[in-house]
Amino acid sequence: MLTVGIHSYNNALPYRLILEKEPGIKLKTGTPKEMAGLLKKKSVDIALVPSVTWHELPNLIWYPELGGIITGQVAETVKLFYKGKISAVRRVRKDMESKTSVALAEILFKQYWASKIEWVASNDEADGILQIGDKTISFCDKAFPEVLDLGERWWQWKQLPFVWAIWLGWTDLGGKLNHLFSSLNQYRQSSDAWLNNYLNRVISYKIGPEERESVHEFRRLLSGQA
Repeated sequence: MLTVGIHSYNNALPYRLILEKEPGIKLKTGTPKEMAGLLKKKSVDIALVPSVTWHELPNLIWYPELGGIITGQVAETVKLFYKGKISAVRRVRKDMESKTSVALAEILFKQYWASKIEWVASNDEADGILQIGDKTISFCDKAFPEVLDLGERWWQWKQLPFVWAIWLGWTDLGGKLNHLFSSLNQYRQSSDAWLNNYLNRVISYKIGPEERESVHEFRRLLSGQA
């Protein structure tokens, strides 16, 4: 029995639908942060986790053949809502569910905008708020009228897709789950127009040369080697 962790956001839906039907799989779901925690405690054998997890736990095995959660020129569900000019943003409320989004925001402010931000509690005064996942779809706060797509800004900066989540684990799978990617496309259709567009036009799942380069560039920036 292989214990697999996967987050419960819409972008991982095709993976979840496949794994639910896969024999010999015990599935655990939750937020991206919770999945990283389970992996760290070895409560799961492998998991789809925020890509920053590999920087925090470099001894984990990466399974690029299983794909990941990737966006190109837009991300749609990783956004910074703010007021005023982006260069003037200093205090930001963060979404605690994904460390990758927080890390990317820090890198962009430091390396791209040459400024520094302070993360504050959800009820503290702030210039902006970082939101991820399905919450961004309905988010509306007149205090933060401006919006910035973090995936879009990464693309503009690096001309690379951004890899938000990757498959990491503690065990050599021996190709056991390689067939998963080949059947992903048939699980990307939805009767919901927004979700259908999101899964088929915004999100991609294949890790190719550009995606590998992006993962390694993100790790390099995390290590302060820029």
